[in-house]
Amino acid sequence: MKRICTVQDLSGVGKCSLSCAIPVLTSFGHEVCSLPTAVLSNHTAFDFVNQVDLTSFLKKTIEVWEDQHIRFDCIYTGYIRNKEQLEIIGDFIDSQKKHGAFVVVDPCMADHGKLYSGFDETFPLAMKELCKKANVILPNSTEGELLGGDLENLGPSVLLKGLSPSDDRTGISFFDAESRKTKTYFHKKYSENFFGTGDLFASYFTGSAMAGNGLWESACKAADFVEKCIAKTLENPEHRWYGTDFESVL
Repeated sequence: MKRICTVQDLSGVGKCSLSCAIPVLTSFGHEVCSLPTAVLSNHTAFDFVNQVDLTSFLKKTIEVWEDQHIRFDCIYTGYIRNKEQLEIIGDFIDSQKKHGAFVVVDPCMADHGKLYSGFDETFPLAMKELCKKANVILPNSTEGELLGGDLENLGPSVLLKGLSPSDDRTGISFFDAESRKTKTYFHKKYSENFFGTGDLFASYFTGSAMAGNGLWESACKAADFVEKCIAKTLENPEHRWYGTDFESVL
C-alpha cells in the first residue's frame, strides 16, 4: 500500500478534484490523504459558486505533518488557487522528495485557449516553477502552451492530454524525460463533454503508476478508463453534464 497525498479543491456538487481523486486512488488499494486548497459549494462550471480559500489551513496542516514526521510515497497536485499556495506546496514537495516521494503535477489552470477565472497572466510562470519539481506533469494543450511550449526541456516527463487530431479521435502524448522519446495514443472521441474527466485521468494515472505499472502503460489505461466512463454515462438518458458515472466503471 502506497501513501498518496493529493492536493486540490473539494466541490460539494460536481464530480471533479477530490471527489474523483479519493475513490479512484483508493480503488488501487492506496492510502489516500487529502490536502484541500479550497472548498466549493459546486464546481466552477455552475453559474454560482460559494467557496472558501484554505491557504491558511493548508500551510498550518503541512507544518503539523512536518512536526509529526509524516511521509508520503507520492504527492499529486491538482487545482491550486493562488501563487501563495504554489509556494507553500512547492516547499512541501521539496521536503517530501528528500524522503523519496514521487511527484505528479496536474497544472489545472486553463482550458479551451484561456486561463480559468481568478488567474492572471503571471500565474502560468509560477505554475511552471512547481512543474519543475515534478516527476511527471499532466497539462492539457492550453496549459502546455501557457507553460512556455518548451516542455521537453522543463525536466519532468510530460503527459499531454486532450489532443484531438480529428473530430472523432482524441488522446494523449507522452514524452519520457529519461529516454527522450515521445509516444502517442488515440481513441474514440464523444461529441458530448463532461466536466471532471481530466481529474479522472490524472487520478487513474497516478493510482496505476503508484501500483507499480509503467508510466506509459498507466497513461494508456487512464485514457481507456475515461473513455469507458463517458460511454457508461451516455447509456443513461438522464445523465448529468457535471460529471461521469465513473463509480460504475471502477
